[in-house]
Amino acid sequence: MHLVFEYGFALGHTRRDGGHMNRHRYRHRYRYGYGYRYRYRYRYRYRHGRLSHYLLLALLVYSGSNFAFAAQLSLNSWAGFDAPTQGQPDSIGGYSSGCLTGGLSLNVDSKNYHVMRPTRRRYFGHPDLIETLNTVSADVQRLTGKRMLIGDLSQPRGGPMLPVHSSHQNGLDADVWYQLMPPGMMVDHQGLSAQSHVKDLLAPGLKANWEHEQTLLLKTVASHPSVARVLVNPAIKHFLCAASPVPRPSWLVKVRPWWGHADHLHVRIKCPKTAKSCQPQKPPTKVACDDELQWWFSEEAKRLSEERRIAVLSRSKDAPQPVVLPKQCQALLR
Repeated sequence: MHLVFEYGFALGHTRRDGGHMNRHRYRHRYRYGYGYRYRYRYRYRYRHGRLSHYLLLALLVYSGSNFAFAAQLSLNSWAGFDAPTQGQPDSIGGYSSGCLTGGLSLNVDSKNYHVMRPTRRRYFGHPDLIETLNTVSADVQRLTGKRMLIGDLSQPRGGPMLPVHSSHQNGLDADVWYQLMPPGMMVDHQGLSAQSHVKDLLAPGLKANWEHEQTLLLKTVASHPSVARVLVNPAIKHFLCAASPVPRPSWLVKVRPWWGHADHLHVRIKCPKTAKSCQPQKPPTKVACDDELQWWFSEEAKRLSEERRIAVLSRSKDAPQPVVLPKQCQALLR
């Protein structure tokens, strides 16, 4: 990580960034003023210093170096595309190690939903995911009279999405906020924040803003035949289990407890039949309302949660994640 910081900083030098050359400049300005000799010396060292760093980076990338900053350059390349590739849609690889070809974009605004933070260009997905979101949002609108708020899907060509997501890579994942937008209310796509509905991330109990419409939202999403699983906070799963009659409904099997997800649910659809390169995830078979659910509120779970929290805080755009992608994905970077 130190190597990443050092080279990322060196390659980002400007005359105002407070780097080593900037300190050198101000020290000599104080001693010698703005004389021609100083300005010539500064320009020579500054330009040639930058050139040496660029040559070094090019050499390392060309030689296939495994240095951290070279790997980071490759990972960040996925965020640089404005449009998906042409051709047959395919979700390549797994949900956390893959990419997307022939994807579609979800319209930013619809009578049934709104895409939040559209400037991040994370509203692309496999056509099956786009169709699922359109269908589900229409059902939610019919049942509640309100519009869904949709967060991140995938990037135009999928791939790693730094720094917050480890999944969302092959165009089959989407985040949906729990809160719904009432009719007639304007949406601030960039400024509105998702609301947490959980009192404590490590204990049962929901806030007063959880209403019947949130349960309807989850039931509608999980009941769609293309949905493989829906990730929610363990406290939300606990509430649904307590509120559901026995035998519990089949859609509740797809609702799985996972870290975080206090302000949004995570929709994951099945591998499309036409996606020959997709790596499916084993489907859940048990409703998981008993001992498996109680583990999430144990001391062991709290310890692991703290370790994950520290890991997330230490993760940054300068720290590449070790992601091994299928070979087909490398061709999408060209």
